[in-house]
Amino acid sequence: MYPKVARKLPLGERVANFKHGLYYLFEGIGVSLALVLLVFMLCTGITPDVFSLATLPRLAPLGIVLLSCQFYRKHFYLDPQHESGLQWRLLILAYAKWPICLLAIYDVLKGYQGPFMITPKAVKASRHSNLLVPHLLILSLVSTAWLIRILLGHITNPLLHVSAALIVLGSLSLILTTRLKFPKPYDPTLRAKVMEGLLSNSRGL
Repeated sequence: MYPKVARKLPLGERVANFKHGLYYLFEGIGVSLALVLLVFMLCTGITPDVFSLATLPRLAPLGIVLLSCQFYRKHFYLDPQHESGLQWRLLILAYAKWPICLLAIYDVLKGYQGPFMITPKAVKASRHSNLLVPHLLILSLVSTAWLIRILLGHITNPLLHVSAALIVLGSLSLILTTRLKFPKPYDPTLRAKVMEGLLSNSRGL
């Protein structure tokens, strides 16, 4: 469907939509490849030269530029006063849902022709957890490889310890969130705030 619709869009919008789709491609394939690489480095103790503490200062200017772009975009949000700050929850959500994005890519590759289900906004909580199985596997795999290498004493790169610890703690935290009770995903009172933000932006223009 997309190629037929894209022909009617201006070139700028076609490029923007293409880049937007690449983000979801990275969430599925990029994160899974990064986890495979981490397990490989833990099992073998082999790390590339770029994966070192000396690389971090060189990445600092790029991080500052990207962070500045993020703060600039927030001026155009519907509710910029309440949506300021670092969006750290977005990073957690991206790591939490990468197995779902990977399954979606698999559906595309096999030519899925079924119905498109819109995500429900207000339903009863499901007893099945989409986070439990994939993150339990990642937690077991990474922690086992990490523990074996620690006992053998073959890990000399400190970033490897930091990366393994972040993945283990991240997956464990996501698994524990399945026991928490969260508020409803849709708040009807937000509609008034969104409309107010739209009116404010239109007056500013």
